Amino acid sequence: MTSKRVLITSLSVSPKITRYKLMEIMVESNQSPLALMQLLPQEKRPERILVLCSERIFNEQFSNFKADVQNAKQTFAGQDEDSPISVESLLIPDGVSTEELWQSIKVILEAVPEGCGLTIDLTHGYRSIPFLIFTAALYLRTLKNVQIAGVYYGMLEENTGEKHAINSSVLIDMSVLINMIEWFYAAKIFSETGQAKFISELLAPFSIPPEGQACSPYSKVKELQEKFQNMGAAYLQALPLEAGLESSLLLKQLEKALPEHLSTSIPLPDELFGKVKEFIVPFKLDNRRQYKDKRNLILNEQELKRQGLMIDSYMEQGYVNHSIGLMREWMVSAAMYQTRKHSDLGSLKGDVWLSYDAKAGDVGRKDIEFKLGNLKKYAVRFHKNNALLTEGQKWLAEQWHFLIKDRNHLHHHGLNKKYIILNSSKLTEIQKRWNLLKESLSEPEKWNLEIKFPIYDKSLRGTGNNASE
Repeated sequence: MTSKRVLITSLSVSPKITRYKLMEIMVESNQSPLALMQLLPQEKRPERILVLCSERIFNEQFSNFKADVQNAKQTFAGQDEDSPISVESLLIPDGVSTEELWQSIKVILEAVPEGCGLTIDLTHGYRSIPFLIFTAALYLRTLKNVQIAGVYYGMLEENTGEKHAINSSVLIDMSVLINMIEWFYAAKIFSETGQAKFISELLAPFSIPPEGQACSPYSKVKELQEKFQNMGAAYLQALPLEAGLESSLLLKQLEKALPEHLSTSIPLPDELFGKVKEFIVPFKLDNRRQYKDKRNLILNEQELKRQGLMIDSYMEQGYVNHSIGLMREWMVSAAMYQTRKHSDLGSLKGDVWLSYDAKAGDVGRKDIEFKLGNLKKYAVRFHKNNALLTEGQKWLAEQWHFLIKDRNHLHHHGLNKKYIILNSSKLTEIQKRWNLLKESLSEPEKWNLEIKFPIYDKSLRGTGNNASE
């Protein structure tokens, strides 16, 4: 039998009549889950109760509890007397070994149905049972898309009255602890991979205003959610300029005070979003024009270093395809910057350095790629001719040749006869060469693209169609 609302709980081995209180309502019961069933409103009341039972609990308490639930149905607010409430036992070992703990978790994971709303009662949890249920709940959210409706614990209040007075217990919802894990997990995933899916999903419920409430605070959360999604998309698509612009927009959004209904529901919001800020601050790119307009973006050493930080991040996270592809584009941009740095052509704005074909009197990315390809071709073809290329040009040609070879394999997704997974040795070599490329920004002699052909040997002047690669 499956149902939409499930309660997982355990029973007291020595049940006593206790006054249980939830919000402002109070009932008396000898078992916490029975009190919880009476206190929850009809729309939140589970239709199926799963009771974790050791052999002793099953023999001594389960039958009585099952009968009590059926007998008390008429006291459940709004409960249809004919609607069934299933009470089932889940037999688990005593949990005296690691193996038995795993057996218990497996029992829970197999019993809770996929996609249900799960209410948890930890009040009578014996030994490791609260930890088992709590751990299983985290698994279930991921493995079975289970929604945690509440995590209740009956906190016993001090009895200051008569010696034999009835105990009192306040049922508190501890689901904030599960939410805390979820929020920190989402922030960690975003900061370590750039994936905004999890943090966006956690923000989603806070972007929908309840009926009759003001929309403004919820629309602010919606805007924050969209900024996370945009930044995540730009980062995962390896778009350094878009990622830079979206980082700036997300940072501005995070600098604003969070709506109260969100900030009071997030554990340690400053620390949580502080972790996010640490990740995106190095990538931020301010734009004086409308943020989607890249024509005014300037190519300079600062911008090259900013893009270099993104490449570093991709390498660290294992996005080799992204990192080596951007290294290739970074070399084109760096060569263009070095070419213009020593000319009187002015600053490199986006409408120039982001153009593939050059305008009259300018140099475009196509021209730079072609010249880099020429350096590589002559370095390979005439490697013994020391007079044709300078030492700096030979070095640059070697880096270009190394990068485009592995980049082409990866960007064609290995659809050739060669087995091309990059091993640790090759990754170390890529990282080493990338470090040298970054350092070379201060060595202009390594970025001279003009080949000085000997006047007497016209055979060296051939070009070829694939020089740019």
